[in-house]
Amino acid sequence: ALSSTGDQTAEQQVVLMTIHIAKGLEWPVVFLTGLEDGLFPSLRERDGQSEDAAMEEERRLAYVAITRARERLVMTHARIRRVWGEMRPCTPSRFLDDLPPDCLAQPRQRTHATARGPRIVDGNWQPPAASGQWKRGGRGGFGRGTGDDFDQRVQHDDEPVYRVDDGDQDRNQFAIGSTVAHSTLGPGRVVSVTGDGKDLKVVVDFGVIGQKTVYARYLNAGDDSLN
Repeated sequence: ALSSTGDQTAEQQVVLMTIHIAKGLEWPVVFLTGLEDGLFPSLRERDGQSEDAAMEEERRLAYVAITRARERLVMTHARIRRVWGEMRPCTPSRFLDDLPPDCLAQPRQRTHATARGPRIVDGNWQPPAASGQWKRGGRGGFGRGTGDDFDQRVQHDDEPVYRVDDGDQDRNQFAIGSTVAHSTLGPGRVVSVTGDGKDLKVVVDFGVIGQKTVYARYLNAGDDSLN
């Protein structure tokens, strides 16, 4: 729930609120979550604003969030998020690059190879040896994990897709022109099919939503709601 009465909270209580509502308030400890490009900053176009102006507005908002903490600030980002049924890697927010390294307390880190890019660090940020810049990458927070938790396959588009491995899919269920249904996107018609077995992906026309590429395991074949 959102709250605008953070200054009235008692001890041992957590208050969840937006950054806008938090303006003018302070706490000993603040958790700032979702620090990923695409979330914060949102990287979305705004009417009547240039890209630089929109970015600076969000940068000022980040400053507001950071300065709400009197003693301790914990900043987190996700390593992977589920988007339209697919596990996609996240890029840590570019705002993290603006933080002075000597102000950060880093948890113990270790690295592992990824399908794309130099490496991922299982901590918040990894300072390179000489450049003085902070490398992005790694899972936010204080948990531990490895890339072996997910089957990492690179899709030939803008970014790799991380997906949870499961059973083979029958290509014959998704004939071009047949109807299917997705739990979130609703009913649609098959436009094309690529891959086989665990890598079977279907391009579906969801009408007003447009065409989306979805792994076959997230579709129910034979939906007749469009007929």
